[in-house]
Amino acid sequence: GIYPRNDQKTSFKLCKRLRVHTNEVFTANSSGRPTGLPKQFSAMDAMLWHLDINNAPKKSLISTLSYYATDDAEKSELKSLSTDKKRYDKEIIKPHTSVAALLEKFQ
Repeated sequence: GIYPRNDQKTSFKLCKRLRVHTNEVFTANSSGRPTGLPKQFSAMDAMLWHLDINNAPKKSLISTLSYYATDDAEKSELKSLSTDKKRYDKEIIKPHTSVAALLEKFQ
């Protein structure tokens, strides 16, 4: 498929929010499986070209974010979003809340 580039401003904000330097280089660990990713890429390249930051996050991603949240209230809210289907539909799916928008909410 053809994947358009993500918005540069949004990608930069996400790197900043995640406290990752835009030029930090990552190495893809594919465990021998093809991933479609280059062997190495910067955080900004990941945000711009390889991550789906504009669509609604899956409940599993929200659950993972809750695991890493350091604020107890935010951890609880994220956990609730990942387990309560009605709340997830109301706050994430119906308004089409993106990954970027979700992370901006929890600052």
